[in-house]
Amino acid sequence: MSKKIAVYLVIFSIFLTGFSDSFTSSNKNVEVFDLTQSKVVKITPTNKVLQKEAEKSIRSITLLSKKVSPLPRKGALVRIPLDPAVSIRNEWMDDLVDEVIIIFGEREKPLLMVFTDENRTLFFEYNYNPKEIRTLLK
Repeated sequence: MSKKIAVYLVIFSIFLTGFSDSFTSSNKNVEVFDLTQSKVVKITPTNKVLQKEAEKSIRSITLLSKKVSPLPRKGALVRIPLDPAVSIRNEWMDDLVDEVIIIFGEREKPLLMVFTDENRTLFFEYNYNPKEIRTLLK
């Protein structure tokens, strides 16, 4: 079992390196990363509505995800910059977050991915329905 986790962590770190490189173009844009194509497929300027919806998702965090593989094979990652940064204070972290990444799988319940100040990646389950975000981004 530990060998599986080690392999997953190596693949995940390689994936995140490519993922973060693709998002360096502008921190002010909302970006949609297609997991099947492994590339950014949509870039749109952020707006107050998207930021408010992202804040709602943060405020509805219920627990730390216990999935061994939180990234689905098919779906999308939506990166939403937050300006000003939003405070996340719960039993798992106490940090200001300047961006949130919503993970949309084909059949999985969406997850939130956030980075701590120490560059740890945390995945959270939440109660908020991101229907408005999907509608705004089509």
